[in-house]
Amino acid sequence: MNTVTTAPVWRRPATWHLGFASLLLVAASCSVAVSQLALGLTLLAMLWRAWRRDAAWWPTGLEWTAGLLAAWALAMVPLSTAPHQSLVFYKRFYLFTALWVLAPLARDERGRRWLAGALLAGAAGISVVGVVQAVQATGGLMRSRLAQVNNPMTSGALLMLALLAALGFQLARGHDRRARWWLLGATAPVALALLHTMTRSALLGAGAGVAVMVLAARPRLFLWIAGAGVLALALLFTFGERVLPPTMWRQLDPSFAVHGVDTSERFDLWRGGLKMVSERPVTGFGDRDLLALMPKYVDNPRAWQYGHLHNNVVHLAVIWGVPGCALALAFLTAPAVVFRRQWRRRDAAAPAQPWRNGWLLAALGVWAGYGVAGLTEWYFGDAEPSLLYLAVLGIALGGAAAGPMTRRNRARTVDE
Repeated sequence: MNTVTTAPVWRRPATWHLGFASLLLVAASCSVAVSQLALGLTLLAMLWRAWRRDAAWWPTGLEWTAGLLAAWALAMVPLSTAPHQSLVFYKRFYLFTALWVLAPLARDERGRRWLAGALLAGAAGISVVGVVQAVQATGGLMRSRLAQVNNPMTSGALLMLALLAALGFQLARGHDRRARWWLLGATAPVALALLHTMTRSALLGAGAGVAVMVLAARPRLFLWIAGAGVLALALLFTFGERVLPPTMWRQLDPSFAVHGVDTSERFDLWRGGLKMVSERPVTGFGDRDLLALMPKYVDNPRAWQYGHLHNNVVHLAVIWGVPGCALALAFLTAPAVVFRRQWRRRDAAAPAQPWRNGWLLAALGVWAGYGVAGLTEWYFGDAEPSLLYLAVLGIALGGAAAGPMTRRNRARTVDE
């Protein structure tokens, strides 16, 4: 007679898969090297499970747009003005695997809760460390820009995405009191650290993400929250110069935001980018560093220090041409269509699954924040925020596609 024995937890492929994915999410806010290594290990664990037939394929709804974009980018490599560099830069599509290697882990509430804990543990931990170090170095809060990961822009983007995820979890109905207190405790340091980066693009993205999530989950509160935001801005602009540290006020000062050096440089870069697009509208210049092209197309020498154009749309059109930019925008906007469909059917599919709905809201906010912040930064080409963005989307869309567990989709947890 055949007997079935349960393998030790540490020997199960599912355990290693979840462990590597958790490492990815913890490290996503603080170490690009560790997070990308963890992504590779998660991919290997997923392939191991697939070989053992221990996990089902969970579609995310982004397969076509991602595949077409990857195919166009590959076809443009030989036509690039720097083919070897474009071939090296093609590794950015390695990050896209986060969409699918994390999706199977979000099939039930336990997995979703565990992944949320990993994401917020890493973000809250690096936030506490960063703020404490900043206070020790300057003697107070907001006296210098926090740049715990790489620079204020990258740090701001990562903290923005983590904060929006945390708020999405909180907006979902059905959490018990203990979970809500835990979420609040993780959210507070991340919000403080994001403010400490003083990165306007990330703050604008956070505002956009919150607005979209509130409209989806609590539409009746939207006007109240919008009114509170307007009041906060009015108080900031009225009393900010007198109460805020000089470094922080300089970054938030409306006159600096409109007429400052950073803004003028961005306009110069965008005008230069449009000149590049007009010269090579179909093939683009290739996925490459644009630093060598700056003197020819950008009139402002101060802006030549950047190898990118501080705008996702313009930069995409420059490197992959107008067709490639259209494919990239299709990939970036497709999640909104999937989220809308999944959010409408959430109550029928999962009436008592707050973490499923929380991940959907989190991904909706992250999608909006990433898109808005990318209007003034090249975040599509920044590996750290892009990996976290794709990971959140994969978990949310995988969990939404899974729905109620069925015998056919249930992964095996025993060795025969």
